[in-house]
Parts: sequence; structure tokens; C-alpha cells
Amino acid sequence: MRNAFVGYYKPTETELTRLWENSIFVLDANLLLNLYRYSAETNTEILNTLQQLSNRVWIPYQAALEYHQRRLEVIEHQEDAYIDLQRFLKEIQDELKTRLLSDDHSFLADQLIDKVVKIFKDIESKLSDRKEEYLSLFENDKLQEAIANLLERKVGNNFSKDRLEEIFKEGKQRYEEEIPPGFHNRNAKRDVDRYRDLIIWYQIIDHAKATYKPIILLTDEKTDDWWLKFKGEIIGPRPELVQEMRDKANVQFFMYRVDPFMENAQKFLDVVIKKEAIEEVQKFRLRDDKRMESKDEFTKALRFQRETVAKLSEELQELANQTEIFSILDISKALKQYKHRHKEHLADIAEDASSEDNKENSEN
Repeated sequence: MRNAFVGYYKPTETELTRLWENSIFVLDANLLLNLYRYSAETNTEILNTLQQLSNRVWIPYQAALEYHQRRLEVIEHQEDAYIDLQRFLKEIQDELKTRLLSDDHSFLADQLIDKVVKIFKDIESKLSDRKEEYLSLFENDKLQEAIANLLERKVGNNFSKDRLEEIFKEGKQRYEEEIPPGFHNRNAKRDVDRYRDLIIWYQIIDHAKATYKPIILLTDEKTDDWWLKFKGEIIGPRPELVQEMRDKANVQFFMYRVDPFMENAQKFLDVVIKKEAIEEVQKFRLRDDKRMESKDEFTKALRFQRETVAKLSEELQELANQTEIFSILDISKALKQYKHRHKEHLADIAEDASSEDNKENSEN
């Protein structure tokens, strides 16, 4: 029974061991683009781990193309996220200063304001340094160079125009029947965008046929046209994908998102990966899962926004406790106001995304 419905069964420990020993590790574009969201330390951990698999790392042509096409866009939109956080810091700083100056404990105001300003200046300085470091990627992108070195001579071939036309026709039928992957892109205007996931999938299958090696796909995809989900939780790859790989290439197929890959690499590759790196990737993944319906949240993400706000709250709270006038600062209220504004912002984005989808549907 297991063999007849292979896609519905997780690999056994023995099968996983064999997969890690023999598989081709296929990289997706979103995995590479997400490296631009993580800290340099975390990127080093991820790239060093992939380097351990260097001879078995491979990327489909379409995925590599998408990475190059979207790289500058990701960098540019990250600048917006930095500006957004700087604006937030300025707002909360002005609010705290105003409240201190208007409070009855005015004899302490000057002393507190000096300390508050010092805390904000320290954070703003670090923020500015990180922003400049990030924007320097436009001209001197060491991460791009590291990725290029990792994938030198490990990029698949492009499909011919005739083959792409065949895929577009097949894709239309597949999407009508919601056969994975990629049917969530059915409303995209251009064929190449509508069927990009299917193009990548067929390129992976062709590579599996040519090498007769099992495939482990490393991806940050989160939609249910790639993953089997139950009550919002990922169970594993879509059974149809596992079965199709078995039927067409006669090899096993499995998938990981980045943080589970890092955790399992420690066991199967016998490497040590810093706990902080895994936790950073996991935080981004969990946040992205919650914001999956917001189309442009990927580009609005800021890799250390939570750490900055948490650090600010902690330092101001400590300062308030030292002066025994915690009620003046009311940190929790300020942060609640920020979270409320942020939630409204997300709601607006979701509404805009929905309106855009409706518009595209009406046009189609």
C-alpha cells in the first residue's frame, strides 16, 4: 500500500539517510532572494552548509533567471523598510519627549530626556550603518558573488521556445484541474509568470531523469500548490509531486524549507550550525506564514525590526525603573499603538492585494 500511495507517506529514517547521501539538492529563487533579508552571520552559516553539498547543489535555469531579475528589486524595497523603521523611531521618540515635558515630574524631565535621546541616537546610528551597508549591495554585492561561486557550472539549461509553448498548453489544463505546482499563479498576465513554477518543476524532472538521482528541493515557497497542509500546518510535499517524480523519473522527491534543512543538516551532514542562525531564519518563516496573504509584505520586511523594537522597549523600561516613574514613559502603551498601526497597515495591504486580484480576474 505504501508503494502505491508513496506521496502520502513521510520517508523513513533509513530513506532520509539515503536521500541525504545521494540526492541532488535543488535551490529555488526565493531561497536565494531571502538571503538578502538575513544577517551576514546567518548567510555565512547557510552558504557554508550548502558548500558541504557543493557537488550535489543545482539550480533550474528558470529559478536562476528569477533570482537575477528580482535581486535589485529586493534590495530596493528593503530600503523602504529601513525608512519605515526610522520614521517609527522618530515618532515614538517625539511622543516620549512630549509626555516627559508635560508631566508633573518636570524636575526629572531634562535628565530623562538626555538618557532617552542617547538611547535613540545609539539605535538610529546602528540602523543607519546597517542601511548603508545594505544599500552598498547595489554596487558591491559580496553575497551575489558568493552565490555565483556556489552555483558555478551548476545551472540547468533553458527550455526552447517550442518547449515553453508546450508547457503553457499543458499548464492551462493542469491549472484547471488544480494539479500542482503553480496553479495559484493562474491569474498572472504573462504566460511566463503564470507558468513559472511549472517550468521550474519540469526542469527539475528533466534533471532527475538525466542524473537518475533523487531530488531534495530547498525552497521558501509556502503555498499549498507545493505543500500538503492540514489546518495551516505543512505536512510535506504535495503527494501529486512525489508521485509525478516517481512516475516520470523513477526517483524519490522531498522538500525542505530553509530552517528545517539547517536542523537536519546537522544530523545528516555532521555539521555544526549556530543556533542563532536557525532561529533567525525560523522567525522570518513564521512571520511570512502569517502574512502569506499580503502580496508585498516580502519586500516590506526588515530583518532586524523586531530586535530593534524589543531592545528599545527593554532599555527604556530599565531607564524608567531606575527613576521610579515608569508611568511617565508608558512603554507598553506606545508599543501597543505601534502594533495597532502596523496591523492596520497590513489590513490595507491585504485589501489592496484583494482589489488587485479582482481587477486581474475581471480583465481576464
